[in-house]
Amino acid sequence: MLLSTGIAKILPAYWADLNNTEFIFARLIIKMKSPLLLLFFCAWVNSFAQQSSSTVSEKQVFGKIKWQFKTDGKIFSSPVIAGELVMVGSLDGNLYAVNIRTGKFAWKFHSHGAIQSAVAQLLNNVYVLSYDSHLYAVDLRTGRSKWPFKTGGEKKIGARGTLEDETSGSILGRSI
Repeated sequence: MLLSTGIAKILPAYWADLNNTEFIFARLIIKMKSPLLLLFFCAWVNSFAQQSSSTVSEKQVFGKIKWQFKTDGKIFSSPVIAGELVMVGSLDGNLYAVNIRTGKFAWKFHSHGAIQSAVAQLLNNVYVLSYDSHLYAVDLRTGRSKWPFKTGGEKKIGARGTLEDETSGSILGRSI
């Protein structure tokens, strides 16, 4: 999927067509009510995409690779899914949007700094923090910036869209 350890190394995501099926993975039973299950593997178990130069082999996971997408930089950002798109930020400064079913490139938004924190989505906007000290609102359909907001320093988007100030440790917002 949109997971990459760099230009030459690609980490896949896995689709499984399931219907009321159970999987046992890492001692966790997942019961399926929906026909599609998107399974993310990698070191995201530790909240980061694979950071080393090694890749995940098919022998380490179950399922078949549906598609892969290559980015120009490493990925430490968690993805967000909205409709038919999956979006993720990259250290190359881009926010990538890819069709979740086909793996086809939809659009990318370029900031002037690395995108390391999670991406947040609300209605028709995607919100992303960049190491250029800006919070960007990006149109979900076009990938164009609606507005930038100067944050004054490094911030991260955390769980449930919280905006955290890295220098003071305070939470700046509960939800975007």
